[in-house]
Amino acid sequence: MAGLSNVTRYDELDYTIHFLYDDTELASDPESTIGVFLYDHREAEGIRSIIAAIDRVFEKYGLELSDAEYLSKLEWMQVVAAASKALPVFVANGVGSLD
Repeated sequence: MAGLSNVTRYDELDYTIHFLYDDTELASDPESTIGVFLYDHREAEGIRSIIAAIDRVFEKYGLELSDAEYLSKLEWMQVVAAASKALPVFVANGVGSLD
């Protein structure tokens, strides 16, 4: 498509990481966000597992990669696995669906 090479691209993973780590307590203390962002301790445990997987990626590769670079790392599959395991808990609590 002509002209799309000049389109500004936004780092969506960066926004998500800032929300989890900087803007909320989800990364550092998910239990404290029960009743604000999370429904119960099961959701907090799911977030804790996802954060642990993300932390392992950051510890190995640092904080300066692009979205595509992070997502291409083999270790990112652990993030996906943690999120996949947590998803049914959120769905059971009425957040979204598995479709």
